[in-house]
Amino acid sequence: MIAILKDVILDTSYLLPLFGVKVEGIDENILFELSNQGINLFYPKLLIIELIAKIGREAAKRGLLEPPIETIEALNALLLEVDINLIEPSIKHLETAIKLRILGHKDMFDNILYATAFHEKSIY
Repeated sequence: MIAILKDVILDTSYLLPLFGVKVEGIDENILFELSNQGINLFYPKLLIIELIAKIGREAAKRGLLEPPIETIEALNALLLEVDINLIEPSIKHLETAIKLRILGHKDMFDNILYATAFHEKSIY
């Protein structure tokens, strides 16, 4: 039996190209392709902190004094859930993320992503 994707929870790396940050190995058109196939895209709200940290690091590397207007517009579109749906954190997401950390997985952003995907029964 072939599983048909309808919902995908995204890792931050897949959003970065929308903000002008190139990521090796990630096709910058992948989100548009998934959306065109009728797949619903989701992103945990708690990962916005990781997203802006990575955007800020890239801006600093480029010597920018402020984020480009395109970046601000893309952030606004994300917050307005124009193309990507934001997932509110729940206690079960947080509890599972903490359990993963206790078990030894140190990247809390990944723990939040894994926990959200687990409880929302989606692929990431």
